[in-house]
Amino acid sequence: MIGVILPKINSEAIGSVVAGIYQVLNENGYQLLLTDTQNDPKKELEYLSVFNEKMVDGVIFIATVFTTAHKQALKNLTVPVVIVGQRLAGYHCVYHD
Repeated sequence: MIGVILPKINSEAIGSVVAGIYQVLNENGYQLLLTDTQNDPKKELEYLSVFNEKMVDGVIFIATVFTTAHKQALKNLTVPVVIVGQRLAGYHCVYHD
């Protein structure tokens, strides 16, 4: 099970990203647990905590903003995380320039 945190599901760009994530996870025997934060940084932090407690195999995080609290929550994760759409030093990231 891979937890995916995204900022807004009704974004066309995000929909394409999620479709690609789903396809790759499905091909590799993983299930997708999708969360939509509606661009609320507090919800992002909440879902990072929930995914850390609920024993997902990893997290794909499509974040809006990285605050100090976000960086601390990411540091506290006990599962691998991939950040999509932004670059954050020290983490695996997928982004374009």
